[in-house]
Amino acid sequence: MSVKTENGGSPEAPVFDFNEDGIVAVIGDTASVRGRSRAKGAENTAYAGKKLEEEQGMPAGPSIIGDRRFTPGSATDEGSEMQETVLISNEATVTGRLSWEQLFPD
Repeated sequence: MSVKTENGGSPEAPVFDFNEDGIVAVIGDTASVRGRSRAKGAENTAYAGKKLEEEQGMPAGPSIIGDRRFTPGSATDEGSEMQETVLISNEATVTGRLSWEQLFPD
C-alpha cells in the first residue's frame, strides 16, 4: 500500500505495477478521476493498493527485494503462489536517523 504522507490519500504518481505489465507507468497504473480538484476535466491518480485474489487469503507481511515486492497470502503453501509486484526504482540515498526508540527512566 502506498499513500500520500500529507493526507493519507492516493499518490499522484504510480509507485507499483497495478496492471501487471512489468512496467510502472502513468498509462495503465493510474485511474482517471473527475472532480477530484478544481481542475477542469479528468486527472490521473495512482492506486493506493491492490487486493489479493480470494483464493490467496489474507495478505501477510511483504518482502521487498530490489524493485519487486513479494506478498504471500494466508492460503499460500508454496512460494510460487506469492503475489509479485514491480515497484518504482528508488535511487534516493537514505541518510540520517532512520528510526528511534524512546527511553524511559526506571
